[in-house]
Amino acid sequence: MLANNLFMRPTSVPVPRNHPNSAFLVDTYYWAVVAVTLLAYGLVSLVGHRGSRHRVGNAGVRTSCQSGAPRPTLEIHVVGDSSGKPIPGASVLLAAPPMALTADSGGHVLVDTLPAGRYAFWIRALGFQSQSVAGVHLEADSHCKVAVRMAREWDEGA
Repeated sequence: MLANNLFMRPTSVPVPRNHPNSAFLVDTYYWAVVAVTLLAYGLVSLVGHRGSRHRVGNAGVRTSCQSGAPRPTLEIHVVGDSSGKPIPGASVLLAAPPMALTADSGGHVLVDTLPAGRYAFWIRALGFQSQSVAGVHLEADSHCKVAVRMAREWDEGA
């Protein structure tokens, strides 16, 4: 639940009430918090724990888009590489607009609040290499399904 509320605008910011640029300072504070959070998440994804690895590019990613949707919709399905089983609780961080989401018990994430455009996101799950996906193009009337196969963090045979 915390991840879903990570990028909500703060309700109270330490800005003097009578300051002439208070709205600007609130927005600056908000985006500074977002930037630090994204930086920290990116560093954790790349460095990880005990030498974890990161898959860059769209290896293991399959995208299909269909037109005719009432609004742009992005559906992400996260599965294990060798098993093909869904990965519940996988963290999905959308780059812009900044949004942190968590996969449901079936490994699905559905975002229907995005405008048309090109999107990139990172996926992280315990026991799997983090994965970045770039260049997902969402049209104004399209429903895009992105299937991501996550590689294991360690070799299962070892």
